[in-house]
Amino acid sequence: MKNTWYVFDQNLTYAERLTDYLVSRQPIQVRVETYSDGEALKKKLETGPDDNVLIVPEGSFEEWMGRLKLQLVLLEESGSLELPEAIRINRYQSAEGIWEELVTQLGRRGKRVRLKRQVNESAGLVSFFSPSHRVLQTTFALQYGKALSEKGPALFLHFDGLGNLEELFGASAGKSLMDLLYLWECGGEEALEELPGEPYKNGEYSVLLNAGAPGDIRSVKEETWLGFLEALQNCGSYSHVLLDLNEHVDGLTGILQMSQTVIEVHRPEDYEDRMDALKQKEYEKLLEGQGFSGILEARRIIRLPLMDRAPAFPGDLGAGELYRLAEEACGE
Repeated sequence: MKNTWYVFDQNLTYAERLTDYLVSRQPIQVRVETYSDGEALKKKLETGPDDNVLIVPEGSFEEWMGRLKLQLVLLEESGSLELPEAIRINRYQSAEGIWEELVTQLGRRGKRVRLKRQVNESAGLVSFFSPSHRVLQTTFALQYGKALSEKGPALFLHFDGLGNLEELFGASAGKSLMDLLYLWECGGEEALEELPGEPYKNGEYSVLLNAGAPGDIRSVKEETWLGFLEALQNCGSYSHVLLDLNEHVDGLTGILQMSQTVIEVHRPEDYEDRMDALKQKEYEKLLEGQGFSGILEARRIIRLPLMDRAPAFPGDLGAGELYRLAEEACGE
């Protein structure tokens, strides 16, 4: 259940305007209610939980409010009231200033304001998987995600336990994909609201740098992956979630089936060898035989030109030829 912030002022107009501002401060994940009638508020608070917040200007403060167990936030006018347990904030400043002080001081009191950016009803799931030679799949997928992040917050998940990205990015990830999965299993969707062990970030683009050990990835069952990915889609923090997949992920076809976009990254046609063609044909035959022809119909095949070198990271994210190709593919 969401915590509730009660805004009380005998001047209803001020209370409503402050409430409107707080509500507009997405990504705030609390309920905000407005009152100008002290008795109505008192009756409401008699039945509510203690872990809520009452915001009241000093001039509208009533004696009974000082005896409440909930957190009192006093918008000071003269500074004459002695209320040691109250959070004191200068009323005579912008609503933004009140918001910033409020969040900071609540955090110091151990009442962290849970933030949730509601960017979409459900984030788009973009899966990268190629059954044949996966040349530059991860590299292109990273650039594709960067291009998508220009339109809204995007998260990149790397499923290759042998392809740790930490050295490429020159950063150390506090958590892996497997750590995030474990936290979700223990704590549910709240564990996804703020990614643990801050991943690499580039503007609105978040990259979870490592996947964990290869054996760990293989041990996760299909139903777990599907539940986890659905929770990520619905957590409200991202407009797109990108998956850099390989054949060792259990339930691969189920993940591809739930994806809004499936992208296969291929070499130029005149550079594909016979082995690549045989793998591709067997993969397509397998999907059709298992009733997953919808994946084949919805997929996109992107052919990359031969390149002398792969771009360095992270400096080339959002720059260079590969990013230009990714940007074009996003716009199709």
